[in-house]
Amino acid sequence: MVNTVESLEDLLNCKVQDWNTLQSIDLGNCNITSLPPEVDRWTSATHISLNDNQLTFLPDAVKAWSSVIDIYLRCNQLTFLPDGVSGWTSATRIHLSGNQLTFLPDAVSGWSSAPHIDLSSNQLTFLPDAVKAWTSATWIWLYSNQLTTLPDAVRGWTSATRIYLFSNQLTFLPDAVKAWTSATHIYLYGNRLTTLPDAVSGWSSIITIWLNYNPILFVDDNLCDKCKHWNYQTDLFFSLKNKKKIQNRYASKIQKEYRRHYTERNNAAVIIQKAYIDHFYRVDGPWYNKVCKAYLRFQANHID
Repeated sequence: MVNTVESLEDLLNCKVQDWNTLQSIDLGNCNITSLPPEVDRWTSATHISLNDNQLTFLPDAVKAWSSVIDIYLRCNQLTFLPDGVSGWTSATRIHLSGNQLTFLPDAVSGWSSAPHIDLSSNQLTFLPDAVKAWTSATWIWLYSNQLTTLPDAVRGWTSATRIYLFSNQLTFLPDAVKAWTSATHIYLYGNRLTTLPDAVSGWSSIITIWLNYNPILFVDDNLCDKCKHWNYQTDLFFSLKNKKKIQNRYASKIQKEYRRHYTERNNAAVIIQKAYIDHFYRVDGPWYNKVCKAYLRFQANHID
């Protein structure tokens, strides 16, 4: 167990009075449980790696890491971040994935110069307005959290080219996403989206959107050919301009099948759901069954 100045001196092979001369600090997988206040002497370090330790918190002394460019704190047990993270003003890579963070402090507004911000695989349920300051971020990783909504502050992500939000619990996107004009790849699969806002018309640079495993049927006309799923195959959503036509077509098929199976109407409903919701809506994802009041998935079986 490493949690004292003396133990860190041994690992770094450097006395504490000389820590201000260190340029690179690599202490990954060293069984470190806490950092002493003296880490405020790491003022010259441009690379700090503390991956795969057992840190549960960071001291306010981390505010002194004003020269650091790369900060790696992956796979620890951090549950919160101190206000001192506002001092990471020179950082270009901030990696905090695989911790237990449930919220972010307003101090993350200090990460305004960081192109890479990785907060994936935590337990975040919301984002503070402070994320509006991430104007330099080009890659933002927030997948595998517990986000249910996004704040209007995401309008500040104007430089982001890749935004990873898959495997959360998002039910809608705010109009603020219209500002994601630089985004080329947006990962939204594995959420609970039922529709996309008109604001997605602002995604003028988009190349690929991942929407699979959402209960969504129709997308903006200009995005139909941008939606992909595994292996970059086109995800066959229907254009909004065809919504009424397809709904009418689906309704006529329901009537046809009910007439065909009039003696077994309960079975007919199941047959229709299996064969036609996937076949005519062509959605690679679950769909909402009003009878069961749940999202279901069936293997499509074509019926002539």
